[in-house]
Amino acid sequence: MLSKKQRKYLGQRIATEHKMILRPCGEGTELAAFGADCNGCMIQQIYENAIHMPRHYLSKILKNLDFTVYF
Repeated sequence: MLSKKQRKYLGQRIATEHKMILRPCGEGTELAAFGADCNGCMIQQIYENAIHMPRHYLSKILKNLDFTVYF
């Protein structure tokens, strides 16, 4: 497990040298100073980016699927 000092150092390097947006989950807001999004790890935008579509489209698709299990 990394210490708080190590996490802060890695967060700063990733954010500044690699120009990545960090989204720490349950780590507090200490990395916000380096541009990290500390609002939560699984917000709607992240879900939509992961499935490559807005959430309301996914809801429509799931409603049309038949999840019946046959034995």
